Amino acid sequence: MADYLAGERGQPAPVPQDQDLQHETEHFNMLTQAQDAILRFGKPQVWNVQAGGGSILGGIALAGGRLVFGACDKNLYAVREGRKEWAAPAEHIILTTPAVADAIYYGAFDNRFYCLSPEGQAAWRIPVRGPVHSPPALREGRLYFGTKSGYLYAMTTEGAIAWTFTIRAPITSKPALLPEGIAFGGWDNQVRLLSPSGRLLWSFAANGLIPAIGEHEGNLYAGSVDKTFYSLSPEGRLRWKYQGQAPFAAAPAFQGDQVLVPGYDCSLTSLSTEGELLWKFKTPQPVDSTPAVAGGRIFFGCNDGNLYCLSLKGELLWRFPTPWPLLACAPLAWDGKVSFGSYDGNLYTLSSSGRKEWTFKTPISHGAHIEVDIPQLAGGQALVAQHLAPAQQGPQGPDTLGRGYKGGTDFGKEVSDYSSGHEMTVTSSLTELRKKKGYAEH
Repeated sequence: MADYLAGERGQPAPVPQDQDLQHETEHFNMLTQAQDAILRFGKPQVWNVQAGGGSILGGIALAGGRLVFGACDKNLYAVREGRKEWAAPAEHIILTTPAVADAIYYGAFDNRFYCLSPEGQAAWRIPVRGPVHSPPALREGRLYFGTKSGYLYAMTTEGAIAWTFTIRAPITSKPALLPEGIAFGGWDNQVRLLSPSGRLLWSFAANGLIPAIGEHEGNLYAGSVDKTFYSLSPEGRLRWKYQGQAPFAAAPAFQGDQVLVPGYDCSLTSLSTEGELLWKFKTPQPVDSTPAVAGGRIFFGCNDGNLYCLSLKGELLWRFPTPWPLLACAPLAWDGKVSFGSYDGNLYTLSSSGRKEWTFKTPISHGAHIEVDIPQLAGGQALVAQHLAPAQQGPQGPDTLGRGYKGGTDFGKEVSDYSSGHEMTVTSSLTELRKKKGYAEH
């Protein structure tokens, strides 16, 4: 794992250039491609998402009738009825869901946090310690968000840092706001609650990293890579836990007494708020999309490329296919519609019945290059898997997205993807892989 500290306090760390393949953007919600290795070796992966593709890998916010979202082409977009109203550039990819009040607030992987007017004009930007992958939470004029470097920030809506709290691992979860304080999950396997002044009130230890949490009626809910979904009281006591078959990576959603849990066991699971299994909807691929609930319907994206619509009883009402995986797409249900972004660089808006109303294409409407690096596996060897574009395809990106690989030490052997049948190369050397005949980086 890379060094989490990012430059001097108050100064943004240097941002790698686009051609540098060592971005280490650690986009945990795409852990599908490395699931087998994580489960076998118990180490989080480093995701290198090369800026330049137009993939939309975060959620969407509604701001004055506009849909506002970030993309891997380093822009935050405002779109109305399928037409771009404005785009605000950052210096690196944007994976967070913006927070919206009188202004628009978001972080980027350039180690900065931004504030824009509703018209897209820059109000301020603040350097922070590390790339921002945590969606900001907003309450009473204060913003709360985490960074890859392990800092949780409390910041005023005018851009003044009120306090920071530091752990020794990335924070990718959106903080949950309780009456007692601010809760968040960390890659050090802990859920913590801080007071409004930033003092630690309690911590709860899981057996695996915690990428996302949620809050409902004062209780906390957190999934972990240890394949367990936890419910905690406001005092940090375990209320109950649900044992799954694979990691939980995305935040849950809530509807009445239902807790809707996306999982890497290829399902959306409905639990009661007391931990009882209500129903499970199986999918062909893992689900790392936080569902949206509106009008008695549940909407969620899946890595098989479909947006699913279910009844509150878990019955399939319809599905909308797209050509690429819906990685961490976090759909937005609004005004009788549902909108979501895709790895293919498109923002889709559908009617509540599943009919496409419009599509917005980012200017670079192809997927971002993804590289997976699992450091220090068995015997101190480094297992690397990389999906590259065939040389004859040119700059349009990979023809397929491999969704996993078999861990092991049989380096240099092509292995069949465990979930999709695509082929990837497992090798001990990036140099060896780059020299593979018929492939080229992009």
